[in-house]
Amino acid sequence: MVESSQVITKDNYFTQIHANIFNLINNRSNVPLPSGVLSTHKFVYVREPNYMSDNFNGFPFIIVPDPEVSQGDKVSDASKAFQDESFEIIIMTSDNKSDSDGNPVGAQQMRDIKTNIIKTLNNISNSKTLRNNGLRNKTFPSITVDWGEVDNKPIFRTEFNLKFLKQLRVIA
Repeated sequence: MVESSQVITKDNYFTQIHANIFNLINNRSNVPLPSGVLSTHKFVYVREPNYMSDNFNGFPFIIVPDPEVSQGDKVSDASKAFQDESFEIIIMTSDNKSDSDGNPVGAQQMRDIKTNIIKTLNNISNSKTLRNNGLRNKTFPSITVDWGEVDNKPIFRTEFNLKFLKQLRVIA
């Protein structure tokens, strides 16, 4: 279960960093389901789902795993350190369906979802909330796109890094 969003402290560090980003992306007002996808569709996961499971809701979906964390220089009394947090957010769509004109929808769904995530993260109100909760200095250093097949269906996969750099955090 993902916790509610709140301020990051040394006592809730790993849980809250993940929850603050996961909850922002999992909010349908921020990142809506693509048109034609049922409202009951599970859309955001913490890890890649099992495609063969009876519970798999299908494509499209977003994965928001726990971040990678690195710690840099400490202040003189070692009570605080500069830390970087890096998320690799993954979006996966499929071309197993076509629109009314027969055009595959996976690529367009990918673009729409990616745009909505970036708009959500760049939204001024959301940026202020992230800053107030302890996530500052946001960057998107890379976005990669790849494709493959799952069960003979074309799959689009986009991965982008979301980084929060040089956060001065209480560690002791």
